Amino acid sequence: MPYVNEINRSIQQYLEASCGFSVENMHGFDFDDEQEIGYLFPSEIIDAVIELDHEEAEGIFISCTALRATQTIRAIELRLNKPVITSNQALLWDALRLAGYDGTIENHGRLMKIPSDHSLWGT
Repeated sequence: MPYVNEINRSIQQYLEASCGFSVENMHGFDFDDEQEIGYLFPSEIIDAVIELDHEEAEGIFISCTALRATQTIRAIELRLNKPVITSNQALLWDALRLAGYDGTIENHGRLMKIPSDHSLWGT
């Protein structure tokens, strides 16, 4: 997450209290200027996620619609063998389902390969 720690903590609290997830690890790039987020190279995002990976984590969530994380999904999933969901990817998946599209999209992560009536974790 590229946010400052205060925002990261509020996202963590929401994911844990409202969604039932356990956040095993979290990192923010701690930018004061949100425009800096767009200057991150995909390799910097990949490196940060891989460094923060936790063996107990079943998946990876990369938050922030301004972060160019969508292009990193495939590389991270291949490297960690875990599903990766980014904010933009989740928005697109939901918009497609709301529009009635239930097909799959290749090379954009596990989420985009599953129909709306299935779980990403196979349950």
